[in-house]
Amino acid sequence: MLEEMLRLSAEVGVEGTLLFGGVLVLYVIVRSVLTGITRPETPAPIVSVGTDPTLLITATLVGIFTVQAAGSLLIYHFYVGIRAESAPSVALSFVGLGTGGALLSVTVPEVWGFVIGHA
Repeated sequence: MLEEMLRLSAEVGVEGTLLFGGVLVLYVIVRSVLTGITRPETPAPIVSVGTDPTLLITATLVGIFTVQAAGSLLIYHFYVGIRAESAPSVALSFVGLGTGGALLSVTVPEVWGFVIGHA
């Protein structure tokens, strides 16, 4: 039962990461191209972590789903035991956990400030 729940959690995390990661990449590309074509005089940078709420919220969602997927995989491997063939998966899970955590540490304070400031 626990193994199935961890598998489901990892699958949801991977699917969410891919979905919102794709949205994030598409948003950055489209926004950069449109700004380059129209060349508006904007006071803020094109895609700024401090001023772009769409970028912040999407990046935060990517971080949340990345941490969910990597954490679920790590807990699963610690639950069933780490074998030689699962060592690369464990190492990549640690990398994913660190990457997602770093993304969250950059974006969550800004999103929190945006939500509190506009509530």
